[in-house]
This record gives sequence, C-alpha cells and structure tokens, in this order.
Amino acid sequence: MSSRPEAVPRIFISYRRDDSRDYAGRIYNWLSTRVGHGAVFMDVEGIEPGDDYVKTIDREIRRSSLVLAIIGGRWNLSRDSDGMSRLEKPDDLVRKELLTAIGSGVRVVPVLVAGAVPPTLDDLPSSLHRLAKLNAININEDNFDESMLKLLTLAQQSASNQERAQNRLADPGTSSIRPMIKKKVVLLGESGVGKTSLIQRYVLSMFSEKYHTTVGVIISKKFLKMGDQEICLMIWDLAGEEEGAPVKMNLTNDASGIIYVVDGCSITSLQTALRIRQRFLGSEPQFGHRSIPEILSVNKADLRNEWQVDMDKLSSLENSGLISFTTSAKTGKGVELMFSHLARKIIESDEIGDADDLES
Repeated sequence: MSSRPEAVPRIFISYRRDDSRDYAGRIYNWLSTRVGHGAVFMDVEGIEPGDDYVKTIDREIRRSSLVLAIIGGRWNLSRDSDGMSRLEKPDDLVRKELLTAIGSGVRVVPVLVAGAVPPTLDDLPSSLHRLAKLNAININEDNFDESMLKLLTLAQQSASNQERAQNRLADPGTSSIRPMIKKKVVLLGESGVGKTSLIQRYVLSMFSEKYHTTVGVIISKKFLKMGDQEICLMIWDLAGEEEGAPVKMNLTNDASGIIYVVDGCSITSLQTALRIRQRFLGSEPQFGHRSIPEILSVNKADLRNEWQVDMDKLSSLENSGLISFTTSAKTGKGVELMFSHLARKIIESDEIGDADDLES
C-alpha cells in the first residue's frame, strides 16, 4: 500500500504585486518544494503565455483546497489612477479571487506579512466582510519556517477534509475506511505521445528518454487513498493508434476512466485523440446510464516553446465533459494532479450511479 498522503493539497496564492510580491514569491517557493509546483498556484508561475487570466484564476481556485490571502501593509490601501480603492472595483483581480474562493466554499487563510495587521470591516467592501472574521496567521523573518510548517499542515488537513466531503459518508457503526475498490483506467492516443512515460512517472516516479513502443497492452497498478476510500487503479497502456491500425474499442470495456494523451508539439496528435474519443463515445451505450470521466492530457509541457496545440481552444471541450491537463512526463508537472483528479471523479461517478440506482 502506498504511504503517500491520503490527499494532495492544492494551494492558491492571492496577493498584490505592489504590496507583498517578495513574500508571496518566497511562500510559493517554500510550498512548491514540499508539495510540488503543480499543486501550488501563483499567477506569475501558474499562467502560461496566451492563457485567459480570469478563466484560469477561476478554475484554479475552484480546484484548490486552500487559498492564502497574502496581506501586507498596503494591501487594502491600493488605489487606481482615479484614487478609488481597488477592493471596491468589481474588476479588481484580488477582489475576484477572494469572492470566488469564499463563494466556492474553499478555505481561505489571511496571511499577514511584514508586520501587517488584520483588515477590519471598515477596511473592506461589504462583499468581503467575511475576510475580517477569519483567523489570520502572521509570518515574519523570525518565524517564517515555523509558520510555513503550520500552513503546510493546514493545507494537508484541508485537502483530506475536502476529499471526505466529496465522498459518501460511511454508515454508522462501520469502519471509516471502505473496502478497496479496483478501477480500470485506459490511456489512448497516437504512438509517441508519451502514454507509457506518463504511467511510469505516476506509478514509479521515474522518467527515461529511452522507451519501447507498446505492443498490445501493458497493465500497471497504483494504490492510493481518496478520503476514506482505498482504490487500486489498473492503468491500461494501449498500443498507440497509427494509420491503418486503429485502437480496438473493445479494450476499453469496463473502463472507469479514460485519458486521451496528446503531444503538445503535434496538432495531428490532438486530431487523432479527438477521433478516438468519437469512437469511444459511439461505443458508450455499453456503460449504461453512468458517465465515464474523461481527461485530455496535453503532454510534453517541458517543450512548451515548441507547442502547436492552443490550450485556449480546448476550453470548449470542457462543456462536453473533457477536462484538459497540461502534463510533462519528464518533469512530472501535472501528472499526479491529473491522475488524482481522475480517481476522485471516478469515485464521484460511482456514487452518482448508486444514487440513481436507489431512485429507480
């Protein structure tokens, strides 16, 4: 059984550049080295050139288990060129970030830096009054590491609580840990897009420049815990689709989750993945009323300057249930997050199916 934490914390850092940029960067670096860069979001590091800022911020906050509101001495005093308080402006990004977090039910922690004091009700617009009621943590040069360890512990607890809240509560009198379940996950895509490398990175935490083309099927196992549910992912690595040799859809039978893998440097690999998806959806009636979680992995983020795939154009696919993740099997970026997201969606899909069964 894997000994890794039962849930991977995702942390969003909200700050004003003219108020606490240095502290925010230091906090980001400290957390990233301990939970992974892909699990900590800050605008400068987290938004790729060309990405829609507002949409990215909204998506990342809703995915997070903890939002840190970094507050320096001038946080609530920042004004625009007309002298209006930025917190009063509907288009102010810090205001948008905090309202999204509060409205989404994500835990928000005010982090006071450089001797700042907690904001009062008079310092805030009425829509942000809740922030004044939240317990804050002070961080300074003397207590930096100690305070950061407290934040890390809180982030891990929040992630675990979030996972438990998304899972069905165990029946009274039963064990808090449910029996382990096995779920089949299938990776589909062209040859050479990095399916095998992604699996090796996730299962074995390794990457090799040398790989052999998959022939037939290779099955790997990954054990993990999502809240109170233990799960064994049976990860099927299918031979890549080539001209004249399409993936056999019967190999997706009984799949609980699908990952379509794309090479970000090849637009044709995206076209191939979408064609495979159409064939998969055409065979979906075999799964009955249950929806199969699907993910699009745009791989090779370490070669981003060579990409042909435009991530902005993929946002429309989310309306059809296909969520995109940027990944790199080489560096590990986004890999853990992608598989954890899929595992969580598989559990949620099972619970929705069980509820439908009870109602029918």
